[in-house]
Amino acid sequence: MAKAKQAPQAPSMFGNLFDGFKENIIGAVGKIIKEKIVKMEKMVIEIALSLVFFIMGILFILIAIMFFLKKYVHLSYFGSFLVVGVIAFIIALVVYKFANKS
Repeated sequence: MAKAKQAPQAPSMFGNLFDGFKENIIGAVGKIIKEKIVKMEKMVIEIALSLVFFIMGILFILIAIMFFLKKYVHLSYFGSFLVVGVIAFIIALVVYKFANKS
């Protein structure tokens, strides 16, 4: 005897409603988290960039001072390193201000 095919059971209205609700909530929360992460990534990158330039500035100024303390080294080294250090500091400040603005 052939078995009668069972009709696919229609899911209850409540079940459908709950699934839709769940997907919407997860979607909305995911979207909010994604936006926050993108904003944070941007800020972290900008702060890291300013930190790198800041450290570079300190290093170059320290090297310049070292060159200045060693009397036999030509003063042009001192000047060039000092200028690079100051420029790095200025870039760090500009990047940091830009990061705080957004």
